[in-house]
Amino acid sequence: MAQIITEARVRIKDTSTTRQRYTDAQLTNIINEGQRDVVNNTWCIEKTLTFNTVAGTTYYALPTDYIVVNRITSNYLNTPETTLIQMDSLNGNTSWETQANRIPQAYFIDHSQPNNMDIGIYPYPQDNLSTTTIRMKYEAMVGDLVNPTDLAYSGEYHLQTYADLLTYYTAYRIYIIEGEADKATAYGQEYAARLKVMDANVGKKPNYNPSFSGPANSR
Repeated sequence: MAQIITEARVRIKDTSTTRQRYTDAQLTNIINEGQRDVVNNTWCIEKTLTFNTVAGTTYYALPTDYIVVNRITSNYLNTPETTLIQMDSLNGNTSWETQANRIPQAYFIDHSQPNNMDIGIYPYPQDNLSTTTIRMKYEAMVGDLVNPTDLAYSGEYHLQTYADLLTYYTAYRIYIIEGEADKATAYGQEYAARLKVMDANVGKKPNYNPSFSGPANSR
């Protein structure tokens, strides 16, 4: 965090040790704004949540850092995603949420409460013999940088090479504030170009070639 602030000050020409235009706290707020923008645009942080279903329970709270679900398994079996609208349509708007069974057939996300979203399991476990272990891989938001030693992007080391994005973003925002349109445009373009590179590289599998196949007995 301290290094990001230092680099940002170089870009906005605010390196004086006796009189600075912006405090560290002000720059920190902008840097955290930039970090949230980067993560929202690249989905670079993936996490796994594991929980056990409960008999008679359809809804389970999603983690507060949830952005989007990648994959869900129930006892290691892939569970497809559905939507409330699709389930209403398939079931003729009946009370399908009250249906119980022993094997989950799908999951859905309930966005009706933006600050407390839930994941729903359909059908819900009918008894204690029907409960399963749910493993959810999801894209996550990061916590704000606070301390001078905090690392960007939740400390994910393979993402540290993209910490310079936060200095470009900070310079872009500062020059907008100061009415320096040309400088704001230049740093905005640097930020956009670097963000595009990061987005293309995150999750890349360099040794994966979908067109390559080996001998039949190599499986």
